Parts: sequence; structure tokens; C-alpha cells
Amino acid sequence: MPLLNFSERFSVIIAKSLLRSVYYICITMAMEAIQVRMSKGLIKKVDQMVKTGLYANRSDAVRDAVRKISWKSLIGSIPNTGDSVKEIREIRKKLSKKIKSFKDVEEINNLYD
Repeated sequence: MPLLNFSERFSVIIAKSLLRSVYYICITMAMEAIQVRMSKGLIKKVDQMVKTGLYANRSDAVRDAVRKISWKSLIGSIPNTGDSVKEIREIRKKLSKKIKSFKDVEEINNLYD
């Protein structure tokens, strides 16, 4: 592999930096920021999970925790009659009959929010 001269190395560094910036902007633009207060013990556990590579950063860890709590709250929201696949198909069929426009899709997606 040929060695890169200074100009080429500099270009690679700038390109990597630009890609990181674009990625960061895309991620942060799609999300809102909130302030969370936590005990030192919880922060230590979160930092440990980040350090071991389980999460990329504190935000990922907190998002995952909130996601899991949200999923747990959904347990039991669909009555268990024994055939969950059939139940989901029936729910989808009902929803597809109600959808007349993109606004209807947005309304259905926001039901849980």
C-alpha cells in the first residue's frame, strides 16, 4: 500500500471529520434534547455500559431504557386469544380500511405518542 503524502493524509482527515459532522447533524436533527437527572450510582452504571461497548454513549443507553419501558407497557394491550399472528392480521386489516390518506397514517402512528 503506497504511503500518502501530507496533502492526501490531510484530505482523508478532513473527509472523516466531515462525515462525522454530517452523521452527528443527521442524528441530532431527528431527535430532541432533554435533561435527565440521575444519581451518581446510575450514572456510574451507564458509563460502565458505555465503557464496555454495550452502548456507544450515554444517550443510547437512556434511549434503550426508555424504549424497553415503553415496550413493557404494551404487554397485554392486545388480548391473548391464543393466535397472535391472526390477531395482528385482523388489526392490520381494520387499520388498512381506515387509512384514506397520509394524514390518517400519521394519526395512527401518533396514537401511542
